[in-house]
Amino acid sequence: MKPIATSEKRDFTVDDVRKFVAENDDFGFEMKVAAEIRNTLRVDVFHGGTYSDPVAGKPRQFDIRFRVRDERKALYFAVECKNIDPARPVVICGRKSEAKENFHDVIVSRGSVKGACASIRKAEACRYRAHEFVGKSVLKPDMKGRSNDSEIYDRWSQALASAHDLVLEAANSASGFELPSFGAVFAWVVVPDETLWTVTYNGDGRIVEDPKVANHCRYFVGHEYVVSRANEKVCVSHIDFVTFSGLQQKLGCLHSSAVDWDAWIPEKIRSSYRGG
Repeated sequence: MKPIATSEKRDFTVDDVRKFVAENDDFGFEMKVAAEIRNTLRVDVFHGGTYSDPVAGKPRQFDIRFRVRDERKALYFAVECKNIDPARPVVICGRKSEAKENFHDVIVSRGSVKGACASIRKAEACRYRAHEFVGKSVLKPDMKGRSNDSEIYDRWSQALASAHDLVLEAANSASGFELPSFGAVFAWVVVPDETLWTVTYNGDGRIVEDPKVANHCRYFVGHEYVVSRANEKVCVSHIDFVTFSGLQQKLGCLHSSAVDWDAWIPEKIRSSYRGG
């Protein structure tokens, strides 16, 4: 085979690098998402920190974490971002949710002389309601149209791994205090607009609606974490897949003037604890 002549080789140009980064790098998209959260909610946003993976025991980098607080109530968010090409979107297949899937856990932290102990209570049909679409499988076509969901799986599994630290933080939040505190932990994956599709099946495994572009989609995972001095495991029930436009809608519901705390941390749970 004839070797390639030196004159046929071509170095990357400025435009080549700019195009490659725009299509493949997640950092700029992460910055955009972090800025949107910070500017909308006026909260501290932690971008690009490290944590110890609770399974692998290795240091990893999270994309974004933030918290929304009101007195002794707090919501914790682990957010991963993926700058997906609209030509190769995320396709989430699912069905109408079952009753056992419509919940999220509330972590009740109570202080004591030995530190904090935690109780886990289920908030049912609050954030995740009956008869909504719930994702059960994730597909992502590659350049040849075959499914290659490993890169999006990496993102949502990283969101769950990052959430572990937030679960521990919520469980220990009342340490040193007399009154209980209440927290809930959520994991999000943010993708660009026009890159999230849903496909709805019925109970017989037939597609009952045309595939459609979505701005947000819940995906049931039921991922559990062991917390020392807790009465049971903590479950992060869902991953929320959202586009950038969907993120803006979700943040609007978390703004201090709009947040419905009873939907996130129900009053019936808080009132069952002294000082709640």
